[in-house]
Amino acid sequence: MQATAEGQKVGAGFKPAPTILQTAEAREMLWNRKAEVALAVGLVLVGLAACRVTSPPGTRVPPTVPPTVAVTATPAAAPWVLVDGGLSPAIQEAVMTWSASAGQEIEVRSLAGLQSEPPPGAWAVVGLEENLVLIDQGWSGTQVVFVAVDPLSLSASETTSTLGPGLAYDQAGFLAGVAAGLATRSGLIGLLPGASEAGGWRIGFEEGLLYSCPKCQLESVSDPARPAFAMDVIGIPPDTDLAPAEPAADSPWLVVFEETPDGWADRVAARVRTAPEALVGPALSRLATGAPGEAWVFAASGGGLVTEVDPRAISPGRERLLREAEASLAEGWLVVGGGA
Repeated sequence: MQATAEGQKVGAGFKPAPTILQTAEAREMLWNRKAEVALAVGLVLVGLAACRVTSPPGTRVPPTVPPTVAVTATPAAAPWVLVDGGLSPAIQEAVMTWSASAGQEIEVRSLAGLQSEPPPGAWAVVGLEENLVLIDQGWSGTQVVFVAVDPLSLSASETTSTLGPGLAYDQAGFLAGVAAGLATRSGLIGLLPGASEAGGWRIGFEEGLLYSCPKCQLESVSDPARPAFAMDVIGIPPDTDLAPAEPAADSPWLVVFEETPDGWADRVAARVRTAPEALVGPALSRLATGAPGEAWVFAASGGGLVTEVDPRAISPGRERLLREAEASLAEGWLVVGGGA
């Protein structure tokens, strides 16, 4: 008999040596291998189950909808105010102040070449009538509104407001009379005849003079260069034409309305004038609410009449009396008898 390498004999009556699968170590290795395979198979099955989408019975699954592409509309231009470059700096500044308070922009430019259509975003135009006539006609089908300064042919309408030419002549005359009474030292006042007497200017002047200087005397005069003796102040009514003159140093002071006669610029004690810059803001505010246009009258109420004084003729102390009279007239505490 021969001995094998494992020390067992090979021959009749002998069993072969046990294989590696018959050992305990082999069985343990086999079980471990089976467990690893079972774990891998379980993980695969769980993953496949998670990838499947199931719906409850009777539930309809909506079809796949392609993504929607959002279309962004071009934003409308912000509203702004177009201002005639021919307007006075005071009116332009008043529009700027109003626009700033309203959170809007303005553009000051010439209105020439804008007859066809309004610029995008322009909702209001402020300008002189002579520059608005063609625009008002060409833009009649738009929603643009207008504020016309110093109109002659344009009138207030659904989309147009006018600043003037309406004027409270009696109130203008009253302020001029008050200023004349405060400027005189002699108590003798002269008054030129004027075309606006029918509008109540003379009545207003007389009442204003009585308000500030109850003891003053009023006399008619035809030429301010040739006043009566001791006459040191002369009132010039509206629409009065005077020939150019070179007044002497001791010539009387003038109280004028709007225009200063040629040569008399250094002898104007007070000037009563209209103030469209005070009305343009309220006019725009009214139109901005959608209200129809309005014919605005120059009156003390709302600041439509302003009195400018020369401190050489009317001292600051006396000027305070003038400002008190302006405020009382504007608030309705003083009523002039001439009527508007």
